[in-house]
Amino acid sequence: MVAIIGILAAVGIVAYNGYTENAKASVVKSSHKKVVNFIAASMANCEIGEKLKLKKWDTWGTFYDTTNLCNASKLDLANGFGNHFHAIGFNNPYNNSPSDAPVVTSITSCTGHPELGDVCIFVSDTIFSIETEYKTNEFLRNEISRE
Repeated sequence: MVAIIGILAAVGIVAYNGYTENAKASVVKSSHKKVVNFIAASMANCEIGEKLKLKKWDTWGTFYDTTNLCNASKLDLANGFGNHFHAIGFNNPYNNSPSDAPVVTSITSCTGHPELGDVCIFVSDTIFSIETEYKTNEFLRNEISRE
């Protein structure tokens, strides 16, 4: 009887781990899609003359909108989007301390891949490249024009 319970427990743990990994991958894929859609819509608004004001926390914990970032440098845009998604509560489900880890990492050159579960925004003079490793060695990649 004890052996049967042990076998069932072992099978259950393996199945549970598979379910949790798939759930984490689904959350990361959804976050990636939201980031891509938000950046595309934001840049389209800039093209028609609207302002781009993103959410940000300051060092005192105050939540506010940035200045207009439509004509900002690539570094300011990358950081602006990264701060925005952190401020509105995006978290990495693979990280053990999600409250301290934004799901979006914003850097301006592709010098390596982000951590598993992070959505990484690379900004050049002409494009946004959004890259996400949602499972080990499985990536989502999108590009959005800045023109």
